[in-house]
Amino acid sequence: MGLTNIRQIVYQREYRKRMLFALKVALYSGLLIASYYRPNLQDQIGIPANLYQAIFTYITFHLVIAFARLSVVAVYLKKEHLEYGIKNNFILGINRIASVAGFVVFFFSVLMIFGIQARTFFTTISIVAAAVAILSKDYISNVINGMIMMFSNQFSLNDYVKLGPHKGYVEDITLLHVQLINDDEESVYIPNNTVFNNEITNFSRKRIPKMIVEAEIENKRLKNWDLWVKDYQQLEINGSDNILTESQKLKITKINKEFSIVRAQAELRSAEHLNFEKTWKSAVNQFFLSYDPVLELTDNK
Repeated sequence: MGLTNIRQIVYQREYRKRMLFALKVALYSGLLIASYYRPNLQDQIGIPANLYQAIFTYITFHLVIAFARLSVVAVYLKKEHLEYGIKNNFILGINRIASVAGFVVFFFSVLMIFGIQARTFFTTISIVAAAVAILSKDYISNVINGMIMMFSNQFSLNDYVKLGPHKGYVEDITLLHVQLINDDEESVYIPNNTVFNNEITNFSRKRIPKMIVEAEIENKRLKNWDLWVKDYQQLEINGSDNILTESQKLKITKINKEFSIVRAQAELRSAEHLNFEKTWKSAVNQFFLSYDPVLELTDNK
């Protein structure tokens, strides 16, 4: 999916949130007006006082949370000179906080429906809550680490990263895990605790984005090494003008008895050409699999 399509989807979601917010404000205003002119409205329509108060409280605080979220996002976009439809860590973090706050308001509203005082409720279940907190410490730690990553600058959405043994583009960061899309277009879900406690390599934050492919190749195929290097540098790939010509390098990083590790690397002209990386890797892998310098020498003759 292209960047333009992603932005369009995010923009449409944000637009729906704003329309929903406007609808809630209209309903809330209607409720306020009705309560003002008809103070006994809940009795007349047969709604229990607790239920009416819970609904009114939930809508009020829900609107405050929604307004705060929209305001913070709008100020952030203006300050950073970003356009609507951008999806990044800060906005993601604000959305998660708004969701958690909304759940808390909903929970207290349910207590109000049953006439339960919050202080009484928490005093009653304090011992149980302590036991649950101990048993769910990993879950709580996951949530905290997720929030930290959302507001940190270690990596952002759409960055190409290595988290422990996993490589891929950051698709999403939730309160429980980080979702990567690896080179095979597979979704990999990594718990936030695992990410937080492992080394993080962000390839997208390099001054000049570098692409690397490594392969094990039989030593007998590497006898004409100069020809390997020459033909690799002349490799024709659709879109190769995105590569800095002088950055294309081919080298042996490790020599074993029968096989050697060969590394191909190249640098992109800018981070705007990251979509070309998959094409380049596919072409280089094909080169490693099919290239035979003996046949090349024969053809030249």
